[in-house]
Amino acid sequence: MTDKERIKKSFSRAAGTYDAHSGLQREVASLLAERIRAYINSYAGAMGPAWTPAYATAPFPGPSSQVLYVLDVGCGTGWVIEALGRALPDARICGSDISLAMLGKAREKPGATALVASDCEALPFADDSFDVIASSLTYQWSGDLRASIREAVRTLRSGGLFAFSTLGPSTMRELYECYSSICEYQRPVELRGPDEIRGLMEEAGLEAVTIENVRIVKNYPHLMRLARTLKNIGASPNRIIKGSGLSGALLKEAGRVYAQRHPAPDGTGILATYDVIYLLARKG
Repeated sequence: MTDKERIKKSFSRAAGTYDAHSGLQREVASLLAERIRAYINSYAGAMGPAWTPAYATAPFPGPSSQVLYVLDVGCGTGWVIEALGRALPDARICGSDISLAMLGKAREKPGATALVASDCEALPFADDSFDVIASSLTYQWSGDLRASIREAVRTLRSGGLFAFSTLGPSTMRELYECYSSICEYQRPVELRGPDEIRGLMEEAGLEAVTIENVRIVKNYPHLMRLARTLKNIGASPNRIIKGSGLSGALLKEAGRVYAQRHPAPDGTGILATYDVIYLLARKG
């Protein structure tokens, strides 16, 4: 089974439990939708002072017609679709995801005008189809980020906005430090930093508007709760571990090490860091 198939299977299995355990994902989706709304409205004269896009060099040209066409890549159960539906109520929003089970859950949420099963590395849309392409916490799972960005650029109209969030290298540094201290452990996916991602975007013909690093620290009562949360959102697809794997004894030892090294300051559990990168770019 390829890594892509493992990831698809993992997220499909988690479709029924995802929403109940995806507080972080919902938070990040809402913040991404707000950044998209702010960027568009700033050039329409409707932007307030709360957040101004940094380094903006050209106005957003607006939709090619009276309707704004938006694609959410890797829509999952539809958190971004729902948030964008509130932020851009007149937009026509299409969601795409590799998992049919996730799309089934997205269908239950408001906002989408269409849902399509597809791989972010090979989008089934014509060139120049969308005014905005959004994606939240999806591209870290892409085996070929360069191809995924190129596909987004191909389907984006000239002057359109490409906005996405992804996880940076410091994400869950505490977890991987503890695992690595007790066994030979390898992350399930490679996490890239903002400079590397910016280079890939510029290589694909995008002009970066703003790149932000936001550190979000979450509190969990213990390591097993964190591990169950990851499993319930599909974010732990068959980690590659040399040797016999994470047995019960190893998990117990990892939990002990984690609680000792990374306790919550108020003594209520452990801390986990999420290194969230927000990127907005314009197609020239």
